[in-house]
This record gives sequence, C-alpha cells and structure tokens, in this order.
Amino acid sequence: MTATVQPGTNFRQILLDNSAQFASDNVNDIRDAVSKKHNLQELFHTLVRNTASKCARLASEHDQSGVGSYGVRRDDDTRSNFVNFSPLSSGMNNSVLIILASIMRKLSHTNNNFHEKQIEISSPCLNKGSVFEFELLTETDVHQRKWHEAPSIAAENAAAVLAGAVVLERGDKFDHKTLDREIKKMHPDFYKRKKMACYFDLINQPKFRPIGKKGANEEYIGNFSEEQALYVLGTARLQVNGKRYAIAHYLTKMYQQQSEDPIERLKKYSTVCILHQDIFLIDDMMTDIAKIFKKAIEWKGNIQELKNYVALICYELSFAFPYKFENEVIVESLQASIYRYHGFQFEKKGLVQVTAHAIPMLALFMERYNKIIDLKPINH
Repeated sequence: MTATVQPGTNFRQILLDNSAQFASDNVNDIRDAVSKKHNLQELFHTLVRNTASKCARLASEHDQSGVGSYGVRRDDDTRSNFVNFSPLSSGMNNSVLIILASIMRKLSHTNNNFHEKQIEISSPCLNKGSVFEFELLTETDVHQRKWHEAPSIAAENAAAVLAGAVVLERGDKFDHKTLDREIKKMHPDFYKRKKMACYFDLINQPKFRPIGKKGANEEYIGNFSEEQALYVLGTARLQVNGKRYAIAHYLTKMYQQQSEDPIERLKKYSTVCILHQDIFLIDDMMTDIAKIFKKAIEWKGNIQELKNYVALICYELSFAFPYKFENEVIVESLQASIYRYHGFQFEKKGLVQVTAHAIPMLALFMERYNKIIDLKPINH
C-alpha cells in the first residue's frame, strides 16, 4: 500500500513556473511532427514522457525530497504496491465535500438515519458515458464485505500463482500490471477486497477522524462511537473504448447524531481521500487520450470544439494519473501547447482552478471548464 505524496508547495510552484517553457517546447515538437507527417498519437506519448523527464531533472537540480520518484510512472515503479491513494488538498477537499453533500441531500434521511444509501448520478457528455456512483456504508456493511481487513498472505499468494499461470500460458509479458489485471478478471471480489481494505485502513487513521477540535489542548467536539460512523464512498466511471472504467474512488468518513445535521458535519470536518485508477488501466486511458490529442491537433472547426477536445484531455489525463508527482504540470503544459499551436493563449477567469479530481462528473467539469477558460488570439 503506497500513498501518493504531492511535492512540497515551493517545488510545486517551481514546476508550474516552468510549465510555460515546457509548453513552448511542446509547440516546437508539434509543429515539427505535423510538418513531417509523424504519428500524432505517438507524439502525445512522447510529449508526456518528455515533460515528466524535465520535471525529474528539476527535482534533481533542487535537491527535492524523493527525487528518485520523479519521472517514474505509477505502473512502472516496482516499489509501488498495488494501490495508490492521495488525501485531497484543502481546496479540492472542500469542492468534493460540497458535491458529496449535495448528493446526500437527495437521499431521504433524518439527523441520525439515512433511509436511502445509494444513488447513481449520470453525467454523459461529448458522447462519453459518465456516472458517479454514491454509497453510504456502516461499519457492519464494511465487515460484511470483508473490507475491514486485507486477505491473508497465503490467499494473496494463491491468487497470484493461479493468475500467473494463465499469464505465462498465454505468453503475455509477466509484470505486476498484467498480473493484477488477471487477478481482477479471475477473482474480482478478492481483488476488490484487497484494494478496499487498504483504502478503509487509510481513512480510519487518527489524522482523518472527522471530529472537530477546539483550543490548544485539541479537545474533541462531541463524543462519538464507531456505531455512529458512516463511510461515504463515491466511484467515478467513464466510458473508454466501449467499456465503463472506474477512474477514481472517493472515500471519507462522517459521524451522525440526533442533535446535528450529519451533512453539515461532513462539510466541516471530513477529509476525502482519492484512490486512483488501477495501474493496469493507465495504458488504456493514455491510448484513448492520444486519439483525442490527434483530433485536437488536426482541429479546424469552431473554437468550442477545440475547447471540448482540450477539456476532455485534461479530464482523462488527470484521472489516468500516470505519474506520481508531475501530472498537474503535464496537464497544464499540454493544454497550453495545444492552444498555442492553434494561435491561442488561454486564461483562467479569476483565481478559480479547474481540477478534474475536484469535479468528478464529466458534464459538470465541462461546464465549469467552459465558464472559466477563456481563449484569446496570440498577437504576433
């Protein structure tokens, strides 16, 4: 179980400050590839790798902690074990909590009891199926699904041996991505149990306990037992290559009692952790994004069509989360380079950030993106 820790604030800003130069480099590469009629889908993969490598060099030059993890894809890092998750930053956490709260308002409930616990929000856009599955779970629910503890080492080894035999018999490349994919195919409940056990173990760590504190002595506000706990689980799914992929899971914890609205407590005290897409789906997502990138480069239609292409690239690339640290810069520089190649510069209205992880429903993300991103012709 490996947590994805974001780079420190200062170095993150250094990376973002360099994204304009990365974008300029990308534009030169795009122009060269177009003039020579190179494969534009392959170019997409090259630009992503190049940007990640530049970030790794900057990390080395600035003696950044964990420098060895820069430029390393999540699915290529053998030190990364099965699962990658991240606590959301403060801004994204607040945004997601507002969305979760709005969904919970749709459910029939009192302060201490939710009569409905599941709902699915459909959010299709641009011929892409998109849904957000929402579920409330009690401690009893978690135990019934056996998500409260990971499978035994013996069970893990047995599943790996069976899946490995199939992989070898097919003659496929034998690596942890292929093995995990086969385990999920052969033993879906086992695979989900292992993944979710790691996730629920994380959210139950003391630092994520959703209880407000006051005063220097950090006195707890309220007296809660685990019988009053509810887990809030959201799963964002997107249609990719005709299949509906889980592109992210959102999990947080809340407490409910008769004297206080539990949804308001959620917005005040809960911390959301995101479980990123399965590592064996990254290549599939990147292939899909490369197809959209090709359309964006070959664009000759109206500006809204171009914005749609770029917004969809930003959305899918954010959720593919191919690298541990560089994803934000890759998205920013790629976005700028596509617009710049077509003679536009983009501006964000105000200080509002358009971050896909904070807006998991595709249609809502596209709506926010179009309101906030403004394109202007570059004056030469």
